[in-house]
Amino acid sequence: MNNADDAMREVLKATNINTSERNILVAHQFVIGRGIELDLGGSEEYKPSVGGVDCISYDLFSDFDYVALGHIHRPQKVGRSEIRYCGSPLKYSETEYLDRKGVVIVDIEEKGTVSTRTVPLVPMRDLRVITGTVEQLKDRSVVESGNPNDYIYVNLTEDTLDARAKLAEVYPNIMGISVACASGTGELPEMTIDKIKGLDPSELFRDFYKEMNGEEISEEQERIFSTALERARGDLL
Repeated sequence: MNNADDAMREVLKATNINTSERNILVAHQFVIGRGIELDLGGSEEYKPSVGGVDCISYDLFSDFDYVALGHIHRPQKVGRSEIRYCGSPLKYSETEYLDRKGVVIVDIEEKGTVSTRTVPLVPMRDLRVITGTVEQLKDRSVVESGNPNDYIYVNLTEDTLDARAKLAEVYPNIMGISVACASGTGELPEMTIDKIKGLDPSELFRDFYKEMNGEEISEEQERIFSTALERARGDLL
């Protein structure tokens, strides 16, 4: 055997499938096919081997009336409508926040007659992504536009000291915060070793902050950095 397809083909041969009867296969297997791009949810990885299981081709399952697959978070068919990833019941990544989760109901009648339908799942807490400044996101109209107890990923459009603590006052289930570099380039200028050696840590930090955020560091932020730097130096002595 040369690959995962060969191994699966041998397994299926050994099962002695009666093709005149209705056959269902359930597999937590990464199944793909030629020319097929799977729609990943974001927390999966697209590799020749996913979760330690090599990919196999969907056309190996031609003897099955329905193939129920796991692992991929977004519901989708592979090759034919009877080979399907049902998708995850909950949203596990911020890239899935617009996805609609559900349970696939499969009706198998006489041999060769298969139909599917999806029953939506509505969780107690949704997963949402919100974007804006801390002040904007704490505005009452924004907070009440959704369930503040949802699982929240925050895209801040400006850096704010203690942003998580301030937002947690109204959004208790914050899953993550990212800060967009609205006015900065988000890239560091070319720095030589000699130039870096000529700067003290405070100067380096000020330059880094300005380049990443497009504005000068505040006095309060610089004070916090200086305090942390002194403590770090003390630990090294």
